[in-house]
Amino acid sequence: MFFYGGGQSIRSTPVRNWYLIYRPRKDEGQSRLRWNLKPERKVRRNTVKHLTRRANVSYFFIAHKGLNIEGDRQGRTKGLSRLHRPQCEKQQQLVLVLVVAVLVVDLTLIDLEEFKYGGANITAVRMIDSLRPFVSEVTQDWVMEEKRTGNSPIKGLKTEIPTETALMYDAVYLFAKALHQVAAARDINTMALSCTKQNTWNHGNSVLNYMKTVVFDGLSGRVMFDHKGERSDFSLNVLKLKEQGLSKIGTWDSTNGVNITESKTETKHELQKKLANSTLRVVTKLELPYVGNKTAPDGTVEYEGFAIDLLNAIAEELHFNYTISIVKDGQYGGEDPLTGKWNGMVGELIERKADLAVAGMSITYKREKVIDFTKPFLNLGITILYKKPMKKPPKLFSFLSPLTSEVWVYIIAAYLVVSFMLYIIARLSPYEWYESGSDELDNQFTVLNSLWFTIGCLMQQGSEVAPRAVSTRIVSGIWWFFTLIMISSYTANLAAFLTIDRLDTTIESVEDLAKQTDVHYGTLKGGSSKAFFEDSDVPTYKKMANFMQSTTPSVYVSSSREAVQRVLKENYAYLGESTSIDYQVQRNCQLMQVGGLLDSKGYGIATPRGSPYRDMISEQILLLQERQEISKLYTKWWKEKAANKCDNESKGKQNANELGLQNVGGVFVVLMAGVVAGTIMAIFEFLWKSWRNSRIDKQPFCTEVSQELRVAITCLGSSRKNGKTKSDDARLDNHQLVPLTSGQNSFLTKDMNT
Repeated sequence: MFFYGGGQSIRSTPVRNWYLIYRPRKDEGQSRLRWNLKPERKVRRNTVKHLTRRANVSYFFIAHKGLNIEGDRQGRTKGLSRLHRPQCEKQQQLVLVLVVAVLVVDLTLIDLEEFKYGGANITAVRMIDSLRPFVSEVTQDWVMEEKRTGNSPIKGLKTEIPTETALMYDAVYLFAKALHQVAAARDINTMALSCTKQNTWNHGNSVLNYMKTVVFDGLSGRVMFDHKGERSDFSLNVLKLKEQGLSKIGTWDSTNGVNITESKTETKHELQKKLANSTLRVVTKLELPYVGNKTAPDGTVEYEGFAIDLLNAIAEELHFNYTISIVKDGQYGGEDPLTGKWNGMVGELIERKADLAVAGMSITYKREKVIDFTKPFLNLGITILYKKPMKKPPKLFSFLSPLTSEVWVYIIAAYLVVSFMLYIIARLSPYEWYESGSDELDNQFTVLNSLWFTIGCLMQQGSEVAPRAVSTRIVSGIWWFFTLIMISSYTANLAAFLTIDRLDTTIESVEDLAKQTDVHYGTLKGGSSKAFFEDSDVPTYKKMANFMQSTTPSVYVSSSREAVQRVLKENYAYLGESTSIDYQVQRNCQLMQVGGLLDSKGYGIATPRGSPYRDMISEQILLLQERQEISKLYTKWWKEKAANKCDNESKGKQNANELGLQNVGGVFVVLMAGVVAGTIMAIFEFLWKSWRNSRIDKQPFCTEVSQELRVAITCLGSSRKNGKTKSDDARLDNHQLVPLTSGQNSFLTKDMNT
């Protein structure tokens, strides 16, 4: 049994691994048993995997070889620079870079002063916790030894013990502890052994067995081994380089993985410091109102637009600078189905050629899988841009338009029914008969008078005929109410029909667009609207996607400007995002938006996958929304900047529809109820008068009813003989119902005075 460390002592340059190796005798087999105090390679790989997943980085470097931590500080710094600096320059120190030093490199012993403010994420995993009391005690003993003798295992170091030194210390202690336990149990004798021969120590197996069971807390933490002789049940400290130096941010163990104890407040504050005064690379696409360019008086190109104003507001709050570049292929970003490669702004973010993509780019599921988005700053959906159709020429009988044909038929039917019922009720009610002289009784509700009375009320002109009985007055009152509602509704709707221009359009929704083939329609090439139709499972949208793909020439456009030109010059409809369409409609009075939104989505600022700045920018977007700043920017660039002020507010008023039976059907119900009530009242009056007459004539009530009914039915004229004397009527009735017309009132007065 012997120590293996590359033949180097505890005070020399640290070795790669420290093993305790036992070489068995010939009869024990040829395999080697070893105890490795350093975590095995698999554990180190898991540590790196957990850290990179936790940090959510796209690539990282492992400081593993080529760093001579026992050399001079200048050499150590250059060694780390070779791993770190070239990539930082390539990424302009804008992308999160994780440099993991796994056990082999004591990052705490390296001068990292020039890397504290570089923006890179330098993370180390440390076995030796200098804050543990036992480690501090040993460190102080070795420092005192160096002062006394001028030499110690940590010569030149005052606070940190190198990892290899600590492992060597624990290895010696492990062997000594096992040897001490064996010596306590039996006598141990020593013997000379040769490294070139197969002779072994007699007590080797006993020492090995004790070493398997030894558990103690050493300089490198808890020391214990599994059945393979590998280190187990230990934890590591996770360190991160900050402005004040390396700080502990969490721990790692094989059971729970990485446990970050650093607070979110500290992380956010650190990221804000890194972002402040940094210069971010922003990629965008020229498309108004989001981004436009203009030439300044000095000849330089300046960018303006909604997205630029939004970016300025965010940059002002977070104190960073930015440079703008235009995407080369002019695309937002789509995936090639054959190669799987993304183009446009999405492709530049994936390749980390940019840090932000600020434009009218939709947040979609496919894009979210390869890049990150902030919270949406605008909510929108897909809608239709179409040319305003020609106005309908006025019709000769347009005055009939406020009501449907069905309602007109019902009005005519109601007029005839009410007139007929007035005639019947007036003849049935005894109070509608009055003395006209001699022995005859007259009834003013003849067939023609009934028709004239109802038409006069309907036209709001009135007539000289007026109801006398309660039953006829009920029917008349309900008819007046009916005419009031119908005339008011007709007048109001007629005004709308005469003042609003009706448009002759055949496309009013996406369903209308899908049913026909005369009007071609398309979307933006390589945009989210195109993907929406291609990926949709809705039959209507799938049909439209197939139509767009098979139509020649191509119905896809490369920009909103091209879409507007095709809509104006061709029989073409553009399916685009509502914000862009609203912008065009506000500026071109020949265009209009058709139908509602087909979906709901949002525009967001895109960042590379795992960008640490996404959450901070999202917070600023939410803050600007709460302050109504984004709404003000929308009004500025969509409405206030419009040269032509189109009256699009009245487009909703063009839906002045005809009033159908479902709109005025209740009035007909009330009318029918009134007619029924009047009929019931007429029957009651008839029976009441018949009962009175039966008492005068002293004959049975049924006989009187049949006689009166026969007279009312058979007498088709407006006069009948009066079978009762005036004294009889006066005796039975204290008064008669007074008619409403003055002529009839004077007639009754004269008749009663005779």
